[in-house]
Amino acid sequence: MGRINFLTLLLPIAFHACAQNTEFTATANLLKIGLEDEVQVSYTVKNAASLKTIQPGSTDEFVVVEGPYQSTSMTVYHNDSGRQVHTYAVTLTYVLRPKVQGKLTIAQGTAIDAAGHIYKSNPLTIEVLSGTLVKPCCKLPRPTHWISNQPKKSEFLGSGNYHTDNK
Repeated sequence: MGRINFLTLLLPIAFHACAQNTEFTATANLLKIGLEDEVQVSYTVKNAASLKTIQPGSTDEFVVVEGPYQSTSMTVYHNDSGRQVHTYAVTLTYVLRPKVQGKLTIAQGTAIDAAGHIYKSNPLTIEVLSGTLVKPCCKLPRPTHWISNQPKKSEFLGSGNYHTDNK
């Protein structure tokens, strides 16, 4: 009884999204990195009714370090005529590390909605130089897990604690 069906929440959003233009964009947090650095690439689909799939752009010049991480957002505002406008977005984010130096291109991503409409994102070009260009204070944040040096006997199922061996 206390649970809300996720599809029930999406139905009004999908209805309003149909009346707006669907946008599919690819963005990167950095466009110039070092060979030892990582880049965060996000694919965002805005206002797609009943999104079916999102495929990132392919490249053999990067390795996926982390991801995909999915986030959703909804914005409600009043336009100039006073009409309430709803926008909805789904974002997939990947952390990539380059394999080689040079100007590397990440191909267009593809998104498909339930009606079969196909959307293409923009390609991305990342310049990769030798070494590292990112200062230690500015490295990408990692999901953190608490690690303790307690004996494994204190670990219990579902604790969310990760333990290291005491050697």
